[in-house]
Amino acid sequence: MNQLSEVQADLPSAPHPEGKRELTVCGSEIYLPDSRRFRPGDTEFAAIVAEVLPDYAPSLSEEALRRPRGYSASAIILIMLFFGMLIAGLFYLRPQVRLETTSMDVPPPENTRYSGEFSREFKKAMELVKSEKPEEARKHLERIIDQLLERKETEAENELIFYSYFALFSRLQWDDEAGTRLNHLIKLNTDYRWKLFEIQYQLWRMGGERLGRLSEHASVDSLYEVMGKIDDLRRRLAEKPELTRQLDLYKCYFGLKVWRRLNHPVPDDERGMKDREEVWKIAARYPRDKKFGIVRLYLVDQLIKDDPKGYYVFDGERYYLNSRLKPVLDQIKQEIAKMGKNNE
Repeated sequence: MNQLSEVQADLPSAPHPEGKRELTVCGSEIYLPDSRRFRPGDTEFAAIVAEVLPDYAPSLSEEALRRPRGYSASAIILIMLFFGMLIAGLFYLRPQVRLETTSMDVPPPENTRYSGEFSREFKKAMELVKSEKPEEARKHLERIIDQLLERKETEAENELIFYSYFALFSRLQWDDEAGTRLNHLIKLNTDYRWKLFEIQYQLWRMGGERLGRLSEHASVDSLYEVMGKIDDLRRRLAEKPELTRQLDLYKCYFGLKVWRRLNHPVPDDERGMKDREEVWKIAARYPRDKKFGIVRLYLVDQLIKDDPKGYYVFDGERYYLNSRLKPVLDQIKQEIAKMGKNNE
């Protein structure tokens, strides 16, 4: 028998040594240090620091002993609210800028106000437009657009900036520098508005809106290429009659250029006849529209001037004398006169 065990078993339990910070052995019982916690700054806390770090305790300031180890939940909430209000303030302090320039043939975006990253620069550009300084506005907008294109940021938030720039060319003359930016944009974004501006640019490049006028770039192949894009866009915008009407007018402009290119330098009605007939067919859909009336007037007048030898086809019928076209020409003139100046 283990006598030590019997002696220890008969010994009474020792009271727990409260407040002790070292191991305590009372008979067969061992007590761990007191686990009671003290808050930084309390007298007991300072005493513990002095005991554990006797060499450094004198150099520790009372402020350092009382410094909290972290932020309370309420403090964290206040900090988050502060930064949230700061971010919101920075956003709402940006000026909301209204669009000041539009194109007659390309509808503006639904949201005509901008308050994004470049709001202050955009505001300056719109002020220049309002002051009838489109060339200065163009230069100002180009600095913004070049950044957006480089960063490939062509989403809806920035479409108002792109639109305002290309809409300027309803007042300014298109040029290849603007066309290069437009082509870059179309590669990144296929919105129908940029396609409409592309047709405007190509029309300028191939001779402009003057009916039948041709530039050195207006080859038959290039003209057909643009006409194909017009057909594709017309199918895409079939539910927008105000836009299909404009696309039909563009189709007439390019179709007349094809006809004149094929008839140059020697008129030959068999060359380009199908394109001319297609133009007449399209223009006839808009009997009360002055622009289409002018297209029909030009077409008939030019056909008379060409004085085709042999027979020619007009409006699906075969003729041998161009004198048959003169009553048609007079009728178109009368129709245009009745339309008045308001129908432009």
